[in-house]
Amino acid sequence: MVSRPVGAASGGALAPARTARRRADAALMVVRAGASGVRHTTVAGLTGALRARDVLVVNDAATLPASLSGRHVGSGAAVELRLAANLDREHRALTCWVAAVLGPGDWREDTERRAPPVRLAEGDVVALGAGLVAHVERRLHPSGRLVRVRLAAQDGDLWGALYRAGRPIQYAYHRAPLEVWDQQTLFSGPPVAVEPPSSGFHLTWSLIFALQRRGVEVVPITHGTGLSTTGDPSLDAALPLPEPTWVTAEAAARITAARRRGARIIAQGTGVARALESVADERGELRPGRAVSLLRLSAETRLRVVSGLLTGIHDPASSHARLMESLVPAQQLRGAFAEAVERGYLGHEYGDLMLLLA
Repeated sequence: MVSRPVGAASGGALAPARTARRRADAALMVVRAGASGVRHTTVAGLTGALRARDVLVVNDAATLPASLSGRHVGSGAAVELRLAANLDREHRALTCWVAAVLGPGDWREDTERRAPPVRLAEGDVVALGAGLVAHVERRLHPSGRLVRVRLAAQDGDLWGALYRAGRPIQYAYHRAPLEVWDQQTLFSGPPVAVEPPSSGFHLTWSLIFALQRRGVEVVPITHGTGLSTTGDPSLDAALPLPEPTWVTAEAAARITAARRRGARIIAQGTGVARALESVADERGELRPGRAVSLLRLSAETRLRVVSGLLTGIHDPASSHARLMESLVPAQQLRGAFAEAVERGYLGHEYGDLMLLLA
């Protein structure tokens, strides 16, 4: 049983985890579809919640410094571009992006309260510092808040320019500026995510080894986790945007073989759940290679691969909660969320976790 200070949140909302701290004692709520109650434990309790032959599919994407502040060439207006989705075929390429456009200010201000940005148009250029520039190729939303850009570095070193100019995307509930390493998990490999696959923050090697000793198989895929909010309600209603996914032939074979023998497939994060369902055929067999995750999972979705989800604790009104309803009924999720609030669970990226089992 986890002891948490009751009353850490008010008004039916979770208090946010304000610091980038990994916690081996992070709380874990286990919710089984149709069960009369939930189980409270810590993240170490995954060894009891998962069983031999289960497959935990983890996201090995590293997170880029995807917040780029600069000036609109011509007007001099302050602009922040938040990279939202990589449009390149190879994850080693950084050239072509969908980006959200924010006005003057920084992460210390609530995103939705930021001043409106300059209205970017095709052909505009934004100077982002460190020799990095963004060329606007197309406006993707009538508001001008979503654009397609092509990044270029004056010295040709696009990777170096991005890491010198960029900062991690973060929000006003954080107490201090984040560093790039604050957003990485122990699986981090190809840098293709713009926000972290944060359900992996509290996983440790000792826990992974304990799961493997129990007979749980751990399989990585690469999924470019996208933006969680833009500050524009009309854009946020369309989230998540299409996100790139790479599944190796080995990973596809291992996951498909596990399904055939009746094993449960547990997705580490909503992005992985969406990715697996996006690359599966009608029989639930995974197609290896690069794909774009287009599906928006909900209670109406017939899941072909995923039978469990390790995720943060999300407000029942959020888009993440709609995805969670593909595993557990909405009424049960609302009850679990209310219990999490009452017990003082923490929310957002560095908050506590929930394991959903269909």
